[in-house]
Amino acid sequence: MSGTLSFAEHLGKMGRDLDYLIDSARYHADRGQKAKALMLFRRAVDAGGDNPAIVGRVAQGLRELGEMEEAREVLRLAMFRHPRDRRFRQLWQGQQFQQLWSRQQGDRPTSAPAATAILQFPRADERLLA
Repeated sequence: MSGTLSFAEHLGKMGRDLDYLIDSARYHADRGQKAKALMLFRRAVDAGGDNPAIVGRVAQGLRELGEMEEAREVLRLAMFRHPRDRRFRQLWQGQQFQQLWSRQQGDRPTSAPAATAILQFPRADERLLA
């Protein structure tokens, strides 16, 4: 076989390369190299912005880095490019849910009470029970 790849082989290789970019970005993020991780996430979404699996993984990685606004923009742009594709709409809705859930978790009061309260119940009147 010659050195040229078929279209399907090229797409398969590109998908593996994008997975590698995302995995590499996560590796750098885990080691505190945020700038390198952001650059790799951006390259992955630039190359694979038409693939909902890639867009979803990039958005998740950006959220984990604390880049909520950039994750939101990535999903919004993907939804704009593919308005009839429900997979991108599901990614957007998942992002909205995560933001709302995080906000609600931050607003919750602490579960430990400040002091233990003992409630006293007065004895019931015998006439009321009869």
